[in-house]
Amino acid sequence: MSSPAKVSIISIGPVPNIAAALAREPGIVNNSKFVGMHGSIRRGYLGADKPMREYNVKKHSMACQKVFSTPWELTITPLDTCGNVFLQGDNFERLKESSDPLAQAVLQNHFAWCEAVKDWPIFSNMDPNVQSSLLYDTVAVYLAFSETLLEMEQLPIIVTDDGKTLVDDGGQLVNCAMQWKDQTAFEALLTKRLLNEGQR
Repeated sequence: MSSPAKVSIISIGPVPNIAAALAREPGIVNNSKFVGMHGSIRRGYLGADKPMREYNVKKHSMACQKVFSTPWELTITPLDTCGNVFLQGDNFERLKESSDPLAQAVLQNHFAWCEAVKDWPIFSNMDPNVQSSLLYDTVAVYLAFSETLLEMEQLPIIVTDDGKTLVDDGGQLVNCAMQWKDQTAFEALLTKRLLNEGQR
């Protein structure tokens, strides 16, 4: 709370810990902003043309209600923008060919994760040798330092008891990444970061 610069709290999972922190010390909102991978506003998983109950919200909807109703600077990437992000093609091949320790560690974890979930129906058609898994969380990390590649909208958002994120006039304004300006550029940037090319 004494940081000279505003702190970005990056949240890439359910938020009972964030809700508990707010209950313990409400003043954290005064020198921080919340940047999360949460919700589904107009589109769902894999670009589906209707919103869905997104896991991070529905898993602990009451905690999410607490966070999203707290007067705070809130920014999210809902499934609208994070629900269809992969590395594939040349980007993925460059990772596979890299000898950089970070890239190798990422790939080792990628293959281990794919092996662990190979029996899940949703991943039955995914070839881990040609593409990454869905990279939802990377968009939240990007939003912590830039919004350049995304179309942002200030929307009043409420969280329902059953884990839906709805636009509602009674909701708190949330800075929502609703569309990509240039998803290809984001995927190229992510690849460069993973390859340790340029500024990290």
